[in-house]
Amino acid sequence: MDLDSPLAQFYVEHAASWSLVFCRVIGLFVFTPLLAGQSVPIRVRALVAAMMAVAVYAMLPDETRHVGPLPLGAYVYTVASEIFLGVSIGLIAGLPMIAVEIAGQVIGYQLGFAVAQASNPELDINLDAIGTMLFFLTLSVFFMMGGLDATLLAFLDTFGSLPAGGLPFADAPLAGYLGALNEGTELAIRIAAPVGVAVLLSMLAMGFVMRTVPQFNVMSVGFAIGILLGVFGLIMALFSVSDTIAEYIFNVIRTIERWIYEISLPAFAMGGGVIHA
Repeated sequence: MDLDSPLAQFYVEHAASWSLVFCRVIGLFVFTPLLAGQSVPIRVRALVAAMMAVAVYAMLPDETRHVGPLPLGAYVYTVASEIFLGVSIGLIAGLPMIAVEIAGQVIGYQLGFAVAQASNPELDINLDAIGTMLFFLTLSVFFMMGGLDATLLAFLDTFGSLPAGGLPFADAPLAGYLGALNEGTELAIRIAAPVGVAVLLSMLAMGFVMRTVPQFNVMSVGFAIGILLGVFGLIMALFSVSDTIAEYIFNVIRTIERWIYEISLPAFAMGGGVIHA
């Protein structure tokens, strides 16, 4: 290709700017629910990210589209900053699934399901049946509530308010992430605690029966009774915290939007643009 041709000049002018947009988009595909699913081949995810980057780049105003020539060190720092921005948003958005999955792991251990594990194609790890069920249940709620749409909309807003390399690493959403993580830990305990209480009561009852009626072989039926009581406690827990799970997903999305608003204020003060369709 002739480097002096208009097509070559077009590539040279837009390649660096588009690559920064692509780095921000590809960071979103690392932890964001549904977008980061390991069941989708990595080549397909990379192609979707590239197509999304092309669509976003075409909508950017001219004043924020071109970043100009950058030294190698500044370009590497900018690439890392762009990836960090996308990863931060996806990491916060994935906290509800992680919290409920931890609760499922604890419940499976208490019910004796930890031995029988199956592969979770979404995370590419092995989980027991309870953890897998709760993970996909929460993932479905996240999708039906519009969590993915809200995450993508909040992410797209960053292109209008934050130019390439406009996010210092000091503005990492550490406070928001820790707050959401604390709320997720509380949610996991609220889900797993009723099952633990039911299993504990069944063990105490079996011990009492074994002491009072030694001839009765409690161990032959005790394991099945413990599982039944644990599943009953899990059902009761899900009924009681179903609204809490939905509220937690909503709070996570609000945490992302609040963080983007906070880091966008300096950019707006300096005349940051917005995305135009």
